[in-house]
Amino acid sequence: MEAAGGIVLLTCTVLALLWANSPWKHNYDRILTTQVSIGFGQFILTESRHHWINDGLMSLFFFLGGLEIKREILVGELSSARRAALPIVAAFGGMAFPALIYLVLVRGDSVENGWAIPISTDIAFALGVLSFLGSRVPISLKIFVTALAIVDDIFAVIVIAIFYTSHINHLSLIVGFVCISLSFVANVLGVRKPFFYAIIGMGAWCAVLDSGVHATIAGILLAFTIPARSVLNKSEFLGRGRSLLNELEAAAPNSSEEHAILHTLEQKVIKADSPLYRIEQRLHPWISFLVIPVFAFANAGVDVSAYAASAMRHPLSWGIVLGLVMVLAESASTLVIGKPWVFGCVVHWR
Repeated sequence: MEAAGGIVLLTCTVLALLWANSPWKHNYDRILTTQVSIGFGQFILTESRHHWINDGLMSLFFFLGGLEIKREILVGELSSARRAALPIVAAFGGMAFPALIYLVLVRGDSVENGWAIPISTDIAFALGVLSFLGSRVPISLKIFVTALAIVDDIFAVIVIAIFYTSHINHLSLIVGFVCISLSFVANVLGVRKPFFYAIIGMGAWCAVLDSGVHATIAGILLAFTIPARSVLNKSEFLGRGRSLLNELEAAAPNSSEEHAILHTLEQKVIKADSPLYRIEQRLHPWISFLVIPVFAFANAGVDVSAYAASAMRHPLSWGIVLGLVMVLAESASTLVIGKPWVFGCVVHWR
């Protein structure tokens, strides 16, 4: 059931909101702010649970998104230059326009340097809602939103690195890119084992996280190094497949022999496909039913009861809200009348 992941997402969102606005709010905060360390020897990373979710689990989400985009670029909805360019233009317009609105509204205020807040896209929630709608949403729209998220995240990481990161560990950043380059070389050399790419990916993620740059960028870049083409000896595959089908036809119904033949046939089909597709299929249920719901639970718990009235009188709030609402209106106008009503802001879903 495609909508099941969306149902779990919305449930976790509502639970987080109710908990964060209840008398037990301190328990919710304590769960997320508790420090957790992973590593060995001198290589120890210590972050709060909230950061592990946003920097760790969400790297898997963007890794999966990168795999989907690479596949669509090669053989799908983004295979033409014109289609591939649209998410790039949309992401750029959808970042620049909200930032300008924010700066106009808070001009001269002490919070002027918060202009990057409204440029981010809550893509996990957007994709969750789309999955909740199931087959009623065309696949082309889902691919567009995913592509937009990838480009948007890359732009956002660049903005954070340039304007909001006080210190970048260049050595760790170099190690991260060396790991990503090694993954690319392995692809060129024909390495097909997903486990090999998983080990390299862990090294790249740890290095990028330690560098001070948002670790999701490692997930995106690594996805584009995964082999996307199958190595199939068609005559051998067809011969073995026909042999197994003949054995299946002769096997007794519901016998151990029948199950063994089906299992062997399934494994042959799986191994015939590309590492990209195999990894993608294995990650999908984990992302839909664990990563995105946990992300929603950790980030949707906003205390709106104590500060809502004062917040709505502050230009900071209006700068963020209008920046997002205006872009949403831009998206609607593009869909309804076929063209954007403000230059530079093409369809941008939030």
